[in-house]
Amino acid sequence: MKIAIFRTSGVIAPFVIDGYITGFREAGHEVWGIDLTTEGLDFTKLRSFQPDFVLAYGYNGFCKSPNGYALRELGIPLVSLHYDCPYLARNDGLSDEINNFPEYYYEFVWDDSFLELLRNDGTENCDHILLATDPTWFHPIALDSPCIESSVCFVGGVSAHVEQNCVGIELVDKFIDEVIYSKLHNMEVPTFEICKQFFSTPEYRAVHQVYTTEPASFWQMIYYKIHGKGSTVMRKYILDSIEGVDLHIYGGGNGWDKPNAIFHEKVPYGTELSKAFQQYALNLNISSLQLEKAINNRPFDAYASKAFMLNDYRDDMIRAFPAHWEEITFRNLDEFAEKGEYFLTHAQERRELVADLYDHTLRHHTYRHRADQIVEKLAAINFLNRPQQPKTQTSRSILAIDEDNYADYCKDLNTCPVCGGTEFNLKFSFLGHEDYKSTFDQCMDCQAVFLNPCPTDEYLTKFYNEIYYSPQHRQKMGWDPNLDTPNPNSFFLHQRRMDFVEKYVPEELKFPRGKLLDIGCSTGAFLWEASLRYWDVCGIEISDKAAEVAREKYGLAVTTGTLLESSFDDETFDVVTAWDVLEHIANPAPFLTILRRILKQGGLILLNTPNINSADAAYAGEQWRHLDAPLHPVLYDFISIRILLKKYGFQCLEVSSGDEYHGQMKIAARKA
Repeated sequence: MKIAIFRTSGVIAPFVIDGYITGFREAGHEVWGIDLTTEGLDFTKLRSFQPDFVLAYGYNGFCKSPNGYALRELGIPLVSLHYDCPYLARNDGLSDEINNFPEYYYEFVWDDSFLELLRNDGTENCDHILLATDPTWFHPIALDSPCIESSVCFVGGVSAHVEQNCVGIELVDKFIDEVIYSKLHNMEVPTFEICKQFFSTPEYRAVHQVYTTEPASFWQMIYYKIHGKGSTVMRKYILDSIEGVDLHIYGGGNGWDKPNAIFHEKVPYGTELSKAFQQYALNLNISSLQLEKAINNRPFDAYASKAFMLNDYRDDMIRAFPAHWEEITFRNLDEFAEKGEYFLTHAQERRELVADLYDHTLRHHTYRHRADQIVEKLAAINFLNRPQQPKTQTSRSILAIDEDNYADYCKDLNTCPVCGGTEFNLKFSFLGHEDYKSTFDQCMDCQAVFLNPCPTDEYLTKFYNEIYYSPQHRQKMGWDPNLDTPNPNSFFLHQRRMDFVEKYVPEELKFPRGKLLDIGCSTGAFLWEASLRYWDVCGIEISDKAAEVAREKYGLAVTTGTLLESSFDDETFDVVTAWDVLEHIANPAPFLTILRRILKQGGLILLNTPNINSADAAYAGEQWRHLDAPLHPVLYDFISIRILLKKYGFQCLEVSSGDEYHGQMKIAARKA
């Protein structure tokens, strides 16, 4: 997948974006990081790059054009990350653009409170996302001196000076102060919930009126001031309660006089901050008031550094650290004092807890995990299949997929086509033949890999008949454009295939031979070899052109179509072969059901197929030629192929590495 990521200025935004650039690259995607603060945005280069989507922090991806917004006009979807309150920058124009063109916009929001508001406001595509850490910056470091046991560290500025009249309107300033005071004594209650409690009182009916009639004014004038002033007050309130131990503060005190406080210069974000965390027994995280239910990046960074951090409670601590959230959070000053004293005096217990948190963070909370989450979510709702990149008429494929034919050409899958499982992980995402946007999921139950959405039978039939055997496509693939040109190299291949068949043929079929059906027989070269060995043969081929060559050149009984369209009687065949066919079958259930029906009792199926779990596949990643999307909608390994065959009544006789190409399996099975 190709992703353009906009880098902009800010306190934390540049580091978050750098983390995502690293995360998407680690996931195997092609990423173009564009620093808008230094480079600006070259739309010609962006159009030439043809990203699957643009990722930006906040609303920085909404670039105006004379006729609206540039990315939409270019046909490029925009994914926005909101690690601040989105309403601090959102306006009616942005809301209208997002709600009128939902196919181009997806918003990931760190806080469930704001997510609920966005959905209530009509935003169709939005979802929750946590912050994360980058282990290349935050990791254990060998320190020159051991951790200072009787010490507390806080990273962030503290000020003794608090703005008194925030807005200059007496009623509004009083509202702000009362919300902040209530928050100090109800730390676990989200700030906006406190605002709503005051909305219901007669005294602040006017403030409520501002929220309902001019919401932008409320968020950008009133709520923003609650966040700014309240965060300063909250920090000082909690830090003032710390006595009896050294309190190390990185970021300055600005006139604050506290005897046990030791002030340090602001520490740069990254490895230096990781080192600072590791120097102290207890690091303290005090969230800003705009974090309603969300958590900031501090705990992820601290735990990735193998340092301990105690955090003021937010609901997302349960989501992020389900096994330990109660131990590492506090809801009031009493809990803070109790837990702080415990961890300062129980070093062994603290270290054991940190070891668990370190492992959990690296398994679940890196930017690689967030990158995967974004791609999986976009793929799950087919977000990237809806907007189409602008193309000239001459470059448009005869199988181009758009809104009008999507339902005819693509099918969304909720269950694994092999085992019926419902838990998937994104495996690959890229453009396949004819610009088919190919997203491969991997089933967590059987490990099969499949296209989701998958191509329909109608799409595949058109592809094979109109493209696959065309001279242009064959030249593109490096094949001889003439279907009927003999290939002497294939003679030996088909001889070995027949040797594999006859290895499992029972004695009574040695001579005379039995009936053999080859599914996907192409131009009939294998059937010709079988007929030379005295088998009674017939074939099925989806391509009219290839089937016609088989009939005219070899005089074979080859039917054009698919197995599902055939009308063979029950128990007709002794052997059915399907060479490099199974991976082309989007839904193997009816295929194997019919195959079992037409086989005689004890009849054989012999086939080969790419092994998605081979070393060759793992090494090549999405460049592995046998992904071959969209022609290979389902790919198997040694386990999933056994699961499939057993499910439909076959006994596996052999599953081994094939010898025709790297990363191949060959399979022999008997009708049970």
